[in-house]
Amino acid sequence: MATPTEQVARSAEAFLGDQHDVVLALRVEWGPDAIESRKQLRRGLWTEVYLWSTLVVRPFLSLLRLKDTLKADRDPNTGSGILALTADDGRILLATSPLRSKVPTGVIEELPAGAPLYVDVELMENHLIPTLTVADREFVINGIDFRALLKAVEGLRVRSPEIKAILARLQGVGKAVYGRRIPSLD
Repeated sequence: MATPTEQVARSAEAFLGDQHDVVLALRVEWGPDAIESRKQLRRGLWTEVYLWSTLVVRPFLSLLRLKDTLKADRDPNTGSGILALTADDGRILLATSPLRSKVPTGVIEELPAGAPLYVDVELMENHLIPTLTVADREFVINGIDFRALLKAVEGLRVRSPEIKAILARLQGVGKAVYGRRIPSLD
């Protein structure tokens, strides 16, 4: 059975056809409120378990964020979609429908090929919100896709010296969550 990230990559590959060889596809959100809306849901236990939890927590939090997701689709400066990373270092932002986040419906923008991929480490360590900056655009990445990105960078399928330099620190974030006690449960 394919992982959600593999399903998204296959959908992006099928949508783009023979034009591009998709190595990895990430579900992303962008806009001025993308990070803030995630911080509001990250209180207490949710902060500790969201990124590294089992799949039971994520659908529940998606229902809590459904109103924000539908509102974001009406604003052209915000939205959600798929960021496809290709074998030739291309970065293609694809649109999706609000209710089918794994299936692309159109091309929003082709970002500069070979644009550096930057991760905000402090935001990841403090709030467990995985972000990615590509060509002056900031995206919030789906947690499962973020872990797949780290594995792809480690396995050299995605070329990103910026992420490779901080890879140990990013991988340590998940281990630190399980290693410390949650104060609200003591």
